[in-house]
Amino acid sequence: LTVNLRRLFSSSSPSSNTGHQLPTTTTCRLAQFPNDTPTLQRIHKTYSEDRFVGCIVRSERYWNEYLAKEIGDSLFVVTTIRRPPSYQTTTTQDDEDSTVTTTTPDDNNKNDDYTTPVIVAWMAIRTRAGLYQLREFGVDTELATRNQLSTAFLVSELLTVALEHNQMLSTDQLRCASSEGGGGDYEDSIKLHLPHPIIDELQTNDCKGDDNWIDWKAGIVSKDDTGWMYKFFSSDDDDDDDDVPSNVRDMTHLMEHYKKDHLIWPSDSF
Repeated sequence: LTVNLRRLFSSSSPSSNTGHQLPTTTTCRLAQFPNDTPTLQRIHKTYSEDRFVGCIVRSERYWNEYLAKEIGDSLFVVTTIRRPPSYQTTTTQDDEDSTVTTTTPDDNNKNDDYTTPVIVAWMAIRTRAGLYQLREFGVDTELATRNQLSTAFLVSELLTVALEHNQMLSTDQLRCASSEGGGGDYEDSIKLHLPHPIIDELQTNDCKGDDNWIDWKAGIVSKDDTGWMYKFFSSDDDDDDDDVPSNVRDMTHLMEHYKKDHLIWPSDSF
C-alpha cells in the first residue's frame, strides 16, 4: 500500500494533542553490529516472526553476516530510556497536617535498568519504482506502550533521519517548523510504500495526533505483491509437530489456517 506524506517533524516527543504524558527523549542512530544484534533479533521475533506468515526466521548469524552487510549502512534505530512499568504511591501527613504524596517505582522492578538507552524501533528504506519503500521495520511494542511512543511517532522520527542520511530530500524539505495556521508545511507529495499491517498500525487511536505527517485525505493506493511462489513440504513422521492440515497447499489457505497476515520484508528478498 502507498501513502502520501505531507510533512515530517523532527521532534524529541510526539504531539501533545494526544493527551498523553510526553515520553522520554528519543535518539536516532545507525544500527551497530554485532552489538545490537541480540536486541534486534528478539524484537523481530515478537514483532514479525510471531505475527506474520512467510516471515523469515532470523538467526544471529543471519543478522550479522547477511543483514549487516545488506542494509547495515541504512538501518536506523530509535533508542529511549526504559520507564518503570508501575509505581507505588504513598500518602502521609506532615506536622502541619498537609498531605505529602511520594511516587516511587514498584519494588518488583527495582533491578531493572532505567538509565541506559535501549532500542525501541528500527527502519531501513530504499527507492523503488519512483517511490520510497519500507525495506525493514520493527518495534518493541511493550516498551513503546510503556513509554507512550506511538508507531506514527516512531516512523516519523526514523523516516526523517533515513531520508536525510540518503540525501533523498534536503533538510529544509523534511524539517518543517510548525506555526500558527500550519505555515511552513512542505506540501509536495512524497510517496511511501509499506505493508498494510503497518498502515493498520498507523491508523489506530494511539497514533492520533502523531500522524499529521501523513496526508490521509489523498487516500491509500493499493498495489499488493502477488508474485511470491511457495513450495509446500509435508512430513509423514508421526512425531511431526506440524499442525497444518494436509489439504493446505497454498499461502491463502495457510493464512486462513493461522489467522495471520502474509509479510516478507524486502530486506529478506534474495
